[in-house]
Amino acid sequence: MKVMPDQGLAGFSLIETLVALVILAAGILAVTTMFTESRRVLHESDRYNTAVELARQKLEEKTGASYRELTTELHEPERIEDDAIAGEDQRDGIVRSWKVERDRPEPGIALIRVTTRWVHRGAARSVTMIALKADGRSS
Repeated sequence: MKVMPDQGLAGFSLIETLVALVILAAGILAVTTMFTESRRVLHESDRYNTAVELARQKLEEKTGASYRELTTELHEPERIEDDAIAGEDQRDGIVRSWKVERDRPEPGIALIRVTTRWVHRGAARSVTMIALKADGRSS
C-alpha cells in the first residue's frame, strides 16, 4: 500500500471553527439590535403621526366653522378661559387641547391654537398648530 503525502488539506481546526462562530454570533446580535431599534423608532413615529393627525382634524373642524360660531358658541367639552374658548380631550394617550381667541391678533380675526401632548419614554412631546380665521364681513 502506498501512503499519500499530506498536502495541507486537513479540515478546519477547532480554533478556526470557534472564531467563525464568534463572528457569526456578533453578526446575529447586530441584526437583532437593529430590528429592536427599528421597532422603537417606528412606534415613536406612529405616535407622532397620530398626534399630528389629531391636531389637524381639530384645526380643520375649527377653521371650517363660521367666525360667529367659532368665537361665540361652546361645544362639549369647551369652556370660557381668559376671554377665549378652550377645550381638551384625549385619545389613545394623546391629550389634545385647543383655544380660540377672538380679536387676536387684531379685531375681526380669531387665533386658533391646537396642541397635542404625549409622553414617550419618560419625555414629554408636543405638536402645536396655529391658524387664523377672519370674520369675512366688510366694514
